[in-house]
Amino acid sequence: MKLEQLQLLIDMVSRGIANLGVVSLFHGSESIAETRMENAGVLFHPLTERRLYAVVGTRNQFLSKDVESVSLEDLSGFPYFLNYDSVTEFSMERFMEKRDPLRSVIQVTDLACALKLVAETDGVLIETDDRELYREFYQAEGLRFIPMSDESMKCTLGWISRKDTRLSEVARHYIEIMDDLVHEMCRNEVEL
Repeated sequence: MKLEQLQLLIDMVSRGIANLGVVSLFHGSESIAETRMENAGVLFHPLTERRLYAVVGTRNQFLSKDVESVSLEDLSGFPYFLNYDSVTEFSMERFMEKRDPLRSVIQVTDLACALKLVAETDGVLIETDDRELYREFYQAEGLRFIPMSDESMKCTLGWISRKDTRLSEVARHYIEIMDDLVHEMCRNEVEL
């Protein structure tokens, strides 16, 4: 989540426009987000930590290599697709530090477009592993998710609320649904 988007969400929750907000905080940038939330009187409630993955397609050499993980450095020679609405967009700053300046960063507007480009090129997308949500599309395109080995390539999924406000019944029910989905997602990751 871009810091501008996060700030907008913090402002909406802080002013009472929204009862809660769902956010991802990336390792290495949590302190900035936490300071903004503290200053706005907003609390972060973590749900789960999520690992980030390199998504590669059939034209990328890592599809067929027998590797358990890849690093940002390993990916520096490949085009990088930046999904504008991706939860992992903030990872681009760390990724850019180790990039070959002759290879492209290509910004796209949605996940389906990014995944189609990954499938048809040697490019890479850094994303969370939401296979259950897009399993059929991933399988049809022959995509592979390879865990990122860099310790900083993780994020914490959670929700925010105002410190001084009691959540509505609808908000509490929404949090219960999110918690159930997170537990189901974690159970599926263990089974894979």
